[in-house]
Amino acid sequence: MIKSIREEISSWYMQVILLLLVLSFISFYGWSGSGLGSGNIASVGGEKMSYADFQFQLQNQLQYFQNMGVELKENERQAIQSMVINRFINEKILYLQGEEIGFVASGEGVKKSIQTMFSDSEGNFNFEFYQNFVRNRMGKTPSAFEKEEGKRNIAQQYQQWVQDASMQSPLALENEFTTQNNKRAITWVEITKSSAQEKLGTDKSISDEDVQSYYESHQSQYQTMEKKKLEILSLQKKDESQSDQDFYDESKKLFQWAKSDPQTNFQIFAENEQSAQWINTDWITYEDTIETLSNENTALLLNATLRLSKDGISEVLQSRDGKTTFLVKLVDVQEPKTKSLEEVRDSIKSEMLDQRKNDAFENYVQNLYTQWSSSNKSIQQLAGSHKLNVQTSELFSQDPTSDIPVVSSNADLLQDVFTVAGQKGQWLSKPFLVDDHFVIAQIHNVELPNMDEFKQKKSELWNVSSQEVASMHLSDLSERKRESTKIIQIQPGSL
Repeated sequence: MIKSIREEISSWYMQVILLLLVLSFISFYGWSGSGLGSGNIASVGGEKMSYADFQFQLQNQLQYFQNMGVELKENERQAIQSMVINRFINEKILYLQGEEIGFVASGEGVKKSIQTMFSDSEGNFNFEFYQNFVRNRMGKTPSAFEKEEGKRNIAQQYQQWVQDASMQSPLALENEFTTQNNKRAITWVEITKSSAQEKLGTDKSISDEDVQSYYESHQSQYQTMEKKKLEILSLQKKDESQSDQDFYDESKKLFQWAKSDPQTNFQIFAENEQSAQWINTDWITYEDTIETLSNENTALLLNATLRLSKDGISEVLQSRDGKTTFLVKLVDVQEPKTKSLEEVRDSIKSEMLDQRKNDAFENYVQNLYTQWSSSNKSIQQLAGSHKLNVQTSELFSQDPTSDIPVVSSNADLLQDVFTVAGQKGQWLSKPFLVDDHFVIAQIHNVELPNMDEFKQKKSELWNVSSQEVASMHLSDLSERKRESTKIIQIQPGSL
């Protein structure tokens, strides 16, 4: 179910090591519980671990041992409690360090982390299951959970940053030096459709048989989406001091009457309950928007109707930020259908004509490249005969995060520049498509790395980049942060 939790401890060896580490932290730091506030287990610089969070994580760890057929003694259970708390403390120390120097949560990183945690064995992510699990099993709103994941993401970024900055093998150092100092410059021409138009001579006639064949082989392309009409009741949280869960429970009670009777008139309900807003939609799909609602909330409402039949009413829903609740009724459904040939005939002809133009353009460029690469003439002479401009780049290295000067971004072209023999005048292996035009290029200049310079710096680089230094560096930084951070935690034996 939640893969990252269940797979976290992968061996008995690692389990023993973790327990020994926990015991060493207990003996060194000691335990206390004053100043935590009601319902909390630990606090690190104001970041608190609630009893509910502790129990959730603890039960997952205990479940691991139970699945292994291990019966734990009381002192072993307390050691696992300590491990859960200490892991929270270590993570928050890293988070506070990362936040202090300016790291921010990666939205994409948080998204991937959640998708990994809540995907099944085949990698399928169910958004509804995720929301229900977080609310019902963890007792949180999705927005609160995602905020916590954002902090965890910052902790991970900081830890990776420290390790990357100080931990490299000699081979990695040499590879990095070589990559940064192995440079190329290229000479190239750009070939656009407009510059080649006179020589393409595309046949503009598309027969009915061609259209029919294309239509039959692209049926899915002409299928309309399922459309739905919805009635929606929504409530907006007025009191910001009210918790998201209390607001949800309050909304559930208010919507109970409307939900219990399928014949309930949502509009009249909203008029009677002035705090509720009524929305009546036209036919909509996932590509449409509902006035006053975000695209995210529109998708939330449509997802809630997936298992409803006509006039069915959903469960009470809550927005990701916890500030709005919804009740949605499926008024009507329009099943998807395939458009007829007559409806799409003109668009098919247009698509086929565009494809023929593209094919003719690509064939022209490929033939031109074949002629040029087998010629003894310079690229300037060859381009001049076709009235094409020649450009030359500055020297650049194989940095995947950078663009080739002037040419712009093309990972395949960049890779090819550094995999050919590297001799001046050598052609690249093929034409490359960059944006809307093709590039035909050859090597203009080569600058190889000075390995004598690397040998002189190797010892210095290794001394500051060894694995031992990386580990000690992270440990020292975390220890200093611990010393300046107020840490409070409850004695495991009292839980």
